[in-house]
Amino acid sequence: MPVPKNKSKAAAPSASALAGMMEIPTSDLVDPKPRIVARPNWPFFLRHWPEAWDIGTEGLDKPTWLPQVVQHIMRPGAGGMRTLKKGMNPADVYFNAKRDAEREGWIYVELNEVVPADCLPPGVPEGPYFRAVACRDKKTGTLGKHYVEAWEVPVASAANRKQKFQYDRAGYNRWRASLVTRGLIPGITEDVRQALIYGAENRLGRVEVLNFSNDNVRDRRVDAQAKETAVYSEAVKLEEAAA
Repeated sequence: MPVPKNKSKAAAPSASALAGMMEIPTSDLVDPKPRIVARPNWPFFLRHWPEAWDIGTEGLDKPTWLPQVVQHIMRPGAGGMRTLKKGMNPADVYFNAKRDAEREGWIYVELNEVVPADCLPPGVPEGPYFRAVACRDKKTGTLGKHYVEAWEVPVASAANRKQKFQYDRAGYNRWRASLVTRGLIPGITEDVRQALIYGAENRLGRVEVLNFSNDNVRDRRVDAQAKETAVYSEAVKLEEAAA
């Protein structure tokens, strides 16, 4: 009589270290996250050059000298940023370029600097000037992030059409003014102020003597330059009255 073989029990499977990544799918298996139709872009810093100023009125009680603030795109290989090589930390590339620009005289607003609540558009949560919106490139279908300033608010757009944005110029002007009042950017110097006033007056004089083939074009150009000069003159009067 044959002796039955003993059947060994199968070993219990050990837990995989990656098992925790197995999430329950959502009803939208393609991409559950709401996304705007826009091309993924590069993050940025905001920075100011000491001689770059303009006069703002929107959102302010009176014409005010405001520091011009521009984006420094964090794109490796461009804008003073080194090309990323194997093993390099992108953060090091970004901040090395920032350090080099600061040595040249640029003044940066730090990424973690919180924007005052009265300078933000309605509905935008408290936080820094640097924001990201989940996006999808219409042409390639690439998913990513579209980086914007806190005042660049997405608004309702037609389905599958390029996303439209509304810029809150009043809040942006108040924020630029606050950079000076909070000591993050030094105020305008007298020599820079005089140079800008002279430049506005000089541009008006050049426009007035130019020959235009169309009188309407000439009138519009003169009117636009006259308005700029008038704003500068008004700011000067207010400064003299306050002195």
